[in-house]
Amino acid sequence: MLSVTMNSIIIGVGIDFSIHIIERYKEERRKGLPPEDALTVTTTSIGKSLMTTANTTAFGFLAMVVSPFPLFQWFGIMAFLAIMFSLFSTLVMVPPLLNIAERYGLCRYYCPTCNKNVKCSQISMEGFFEHIKCPDCLHSLINKG
Repeated sequence: MLSVTMNSIIIGVGIDFSIHIIERYKEERRKGLPPEDALTVTTTSIGKSLMTTANTTAFGFLAMVVSPFPLFQWFGIMAFLAIMFSLFSTLVMVPPLLNIAERYGLCRYYCPTCNKNVKCSQISMEGFFEHIKCPDCLHSLINKG
């Protein structure tokens, strides 16, 4: 039972770190920065906040070590280690993967009106709940990867 609960929590917390980095990178690319500069700005600007949130969450779980129940103690230790590993792997793996995806065109949309692929760096979002529009015809795009 402990492993099922732990997996759910760690996956939920760990995926948030990656989402923050990816969305910040997309934001910097929409501003017109080249991929390398966008990665630099992303990691330097969001790195401190990710480390702060990871540390507060991890040390919150580590506080369970003082519990009189051994199961809670082990849960606290394991959650602490898993969150720290999640943060480390996100900071080490996501930026290079974003660079590879950008370099090989893995991030793209398809415009059915223009009948062409549009790179993620070419699109702009007008609002949070707006549809993603083609830069040429302003038609809604279909996500292809």
